[in-house]
Amino acid sequence: MATRPSRLTRQQWLNIVILVISALILMFVIIGRVMDREPPEPSHANELQVVLQRIDFGDITLFQKNEKWASSSEQVSAQRAAEIAFNWRRLVARSGDDYGEQVPLGKTVLLYFSHIPQPVVGKVDLTDEHLTITFITSKQQFHLAKTDYSLYIPGVD
Repeated sequence: MATRPSRLTRQQWLNIVILVISALILMFVIIGRVMDREPPEPSHANELQVVLQRIDFGDITLFQKNEKWASSSEQVSAQRAAEIAFNWRRLVARSGDDYGEQVPLGKTVLLYFSHIPQPVVGKVDLTDEHLTITFITSKQQFHLAKTDYSLYIPGVD
């Protein structure tokens, strides 16, 4: 026996259209709320760690060896090398004054960081009034007390 296909009435078709439109509106609202959420905080485990690996003063080089600091000169102890490296790391993290276009004078110091192909070039200038440390690449300059010279340069006590 053949069954006759069911035909929907006009009222039933309107009910179906209303349900479909309601489902679409609900879907758009949910998607909008998901997209408006703030992105999750980046994981610190995935961040790139930039570590100071070597400091080249020209005549003396300080470097990390097995997580400890060492020196190319026997005059500088491992503890003194670690203190100098700590001071340079702390100085690089600070923000200094803009020195403008004039290239500063002084002793050149090269700071080598992991994951940065070129060294950070610094100039150390000791005058009668103060100590000036300038980073050429970032064009930042720091004016420190004259007595702080030994905190940044090995072989000076």
